[in-house]
Amino acid sequence: MLLANENQDNGNGVYPVAISFDMSTHLTPEQIAELRSDLEAELRRLQRSMTSTATASEPVALDQASVGRLSRMDAMANQQMAKTLHERELALELRILDALRRVDGGSYGVCLTCGHNIPYGRLLVMPETRTCTACGGG
Repeated sequence: MLLANENQDNGNGVYPVAISFDMSTHLTPEQIAELRSDLEAELRRLQRSMTSTATASEPVALDQASVGRLSRMDAMANQQMAKTLHERELALELRILDALRRVDGGSYGVCLTCGHNIPYGRLLVMPETRTCTACGGG
């Protein structure tokens, strides 16, 4: 049993409420194996990409003698875009690792908000998702 917060209308604020989540999966072993493979492949691709974006987000040299002002501004803008991409990649990496832990723990494919099964089609498109469409949007 997991705890979730439910807003009570009695004026006393938010109280922890026990919600029972059905951790039995609706996915077949073959579907889980396919989704695990997809997650692992995406993780490898992402880690290769993160190596490139980490290099691209290194500090820009500000040597005015070797590079013009507009070139430096362009390099700094590119550096900022690379930093933003790297931050997004780090967040995705954490979601993928979390999904792999849920696969290993037997709770993969269960919405962490409402406890309902996440449709297989949604998992195919976003295998790292933690929520069903109703709870997570999209």
